[in-house]
Amino acid sequence: MGITNVAYFVYFAKDMERAKAFYRDVLKLEIEADRGAWVQFNTPGGKFALHEEDEEHPTLNRTGAGVICFQVDDLEAFARELKAKNVMFKDDIREERFGKLVNIMDPEGNTINLIEYARVAHG
Repeated sequence: MGITNVAYFVYFAKDMERAKAFYRDVLKLEIEADRGAWVQFNTPGGKFALHEEDEEHPTLNRTGAGVICFQVDDLEAFARELKAKNVMFKDDIREERFGKLVNIMDPEGNTINLIEYARVAHG
């Protein structure tokens, strides 16, 4: 018995409405459940959620701690869309042996890594 899947990844937010709007409207993630202080998005490969910062979870409430990585099909095209929506980029797109990646920030200051994996040539 061992780990079988990523159950969920959580970012904490001070302004839930602003954070929810960013992930829903800018990154186009579908909301699966909205319980006010917990908003869960329907993401392939595991669940992603926002949790409102509160006094009940003081050791977990650290905006900006951790990174989530979303895979995209065309990073350059998606980056152009995000720049048109005034999304903050922490760096420029860079190419690595495994593909292209870039870091952006959500309105709460959390880092989001976007990756386009290199295509494997068959032949």
